[in-house]
Amino acid sequence: MPKDQLAIHGGPKAKPTPYHRPSRYGREELELLERALDSGRLMGPGGMVREFEEAIEEAFKVKHATRPQSVTPDTILQHLNIVTQVS
Repeated sequence: MPKDQLAIHGGPKAKPTPYHRPSRYGREELELLERALDSGRLMGPGGMVREFEEAIEEAFKVKHATRPQSVTPDTILQHLNIVTQVS
């Protein structure tokens, strides 16, 4: 079997070891995510998005803060972590 043959045709794998992606989240982020899922209220009155906006308002001493429409849960968790560290 030639070494330049593709793995799909019986050649060696280009990467013989498995890909590994360590968790990007710590215990605090996972607890926030669990709280959001358990509450069933991510957006709207009493939702975690409003809580996030209030944390931003407090951290930056501004009257109003809104999150962009394209925000993702990952972005919220990252920002909540930043605000927690700033506060």
